[in-house]
Amino acid sequence: MRICIGVCTRNRPQMLRELLESFATLQIPQGTSVIFGIVENNSVKTSTEIIADCLGNHEVIYQVEPQLGIPYARNHVLDISEQEGCDFTTFVDDDEVVDPMWLVELLAEITSRELDLIGGPVGILPVPDNSSWIQRRIHSYLVRQFERFAKKNAARLASGEDYLVPIYTGNWMIRNAFLEATGVRFDEGLGFSGGEDVQFYVAAKEAGAKTGWAARAIVTERMSPERLTLSYQFRLGRNLSLSSFHSKYPRLNVRVVGRVIGSIVYMGCRGL
Repeated sequence: MRICIGVCTRNRPQMLRELLESFATLQIPQGTSVIFGIVENNSVKTSTEIIADCLGNHEVIYQVEPQLGIPYARNHVLDISEQEGCDFTTFVDDDEVVDPMWLVELLAEITSRELDLIGGPVGILPVPDNSSWIQRRIHSYLVRQFERFAKKNAARLASGEDYLVPIYTGNWMIRNAFLEATGVRFDEGLGFSGGEDVQFYVAAKEAGAKTGWAARAIVTERMSPERLTLSYQFRLGRNLSLSSFHSKYPRLNVRVVGRVIGSIVYMGCRGL
């Protein structure tokens, strides 16, 4: 069995180093071989030295994707995985670190339950000591949000309803046979708007994907200072909401408009 661990990056050397260093302690499932498919969304390679330092003893394919936009880079990773004859492909983000048992847990769940796509929780690393008051408040909110999601998803898993949990590429594994059979890919039309993993999940479900949740396959995310701002969180929420909306409602009608108005009122009250 062969697994491609996919990473998309764009000139964030320190964060990428921390992720690759966490791979050094990764437990490789018995009877499997691993290849790291690293795609830099850039016109030139800027991470050659870091990759050599951290993964010098591993099989690595490091390429650039000059067409800017994360959907292009993610599809490039899927192409690498297919060309290398892999059975499964994973994704983690370049601002995360993985638990040593992360890959073992993902593979055990997706194979034992014969799933096509599986995801796991993404925790948040502590806020830096020199963070401002507003950064600490935003970080605290994001931690509470993560804990709420983790509790809700764990309850769905316990009740056998984890097929309802949306799967995002921050912690993600897919069966390559499903990709080959359905042709599902990331929507490159989304460009920089974000939400390509939301769109992928929706398309995969429509194509009949069996999905699930691996509660013990844990990765942890580092929030950079520029992400701990009200403006960034607003833009992120706006872009993800628009992407999700267009995926769910490709055509407008009276019922959809009613839902939108109700959602605006609810989210406005929640924001206050």
